[in-house]
Amino acid sequence: MEILPQLLVNALITGSIYALASSGLSLTYGLLKILNFAHGHLMMVGAYLFYLASVTLGFGLVGSAFFTVGAMTILSVLSLQLFVTPFLKLNLFLVFVTTLALSTILESRVSKFFWGKFKAVGGGIAI
Repeated sequence: MEILPQLLVNALITGSIYALASSGLSLTYGLLKILNFAHGHLMMVGAYLFYLASVTLGFGLVGSAFFTVGAMTILSVLSLQLFVTPFLKLNLFLVFVTTLALSTILESRVSKFFWGKFKAVGGGIAI
């Protein structure tokens, strides 16, 4: 019975991440009418940036969170301005293809930089 509380905590954490991802997708589509296929990959980049800030750069958890939020804000605005905005006036299919290309670019850069391995932060939180 000692594993049940840990399973409940893990389920709450996983459900919170899924809720955050789905709310981000629904906000992006609801406000901008953009179906962003790179949304999950941007979350992955954020997780790896948090790992980089906390383990490699030695920031604390709060410092790593602020670093990650700042870096992801810059990356998100840049990706919107470079990959989405130029194609919005032309065709929505181009936005679809561009966000697919962005997801491939992000995945390849992260796997090249981190060698495609799982990383852990602090007390065994796997990324």
